[in-house]
Amino acid sequence: MAAERGVPIILMHMQGTPRDMQKNPHYDNCIEEIAGFFDERLAFCDHHGIARDRLILDPGIGFGKRLRDNLEILARLAEFRRFGRPILTGTSRKSFIGMVHDSGRPAEERIGGSIASAVIAVQHGTDIVRVHDVAATVEALKVMRAIQKAR
Repeated sequence: MAAERGVPIILMHMQGTPRDMQKNPHYDNCIEEIAGFFDERLAFCDHHGIARDRLILDPGIGFGKRLRDNLEILARLAEFRRFGRPILTGTSRKSFIGMVHDSGRPAEERIGGSIASAVIAVQHGTDIVRVHDVAATVEALKVMRAIQKAR
């Protein structure tokens, strides 16, 4: 159906299932394992006639990942550019932010960490960010872009 309709598809990595994904996630090499998943899924889509220009890659921040995995993914996002597809990241209000900044505050108060991670994600190669606090994130990204242009 996806091939017939030509709709965009997000290929999101997740270790396990939503029910068990956070029960002892483990990677020997997080980035390469996610890249392997993308290789396999892109080949699957090619085989089934789903056009590559309809595909978006999401490394699945928080989905079967430990704190260190989430941080490494953000630091190394540019490595997924090799697939030639847009990259999407969704870090907004995620639990890893609360782990980095152990304030005990609820998810809806993780605005600073959410914005910081969105800015870092864009700086490191992501094309699309999924956010809750749209206006604040847009403002931060506009400031980042203005600073980059001033070089």
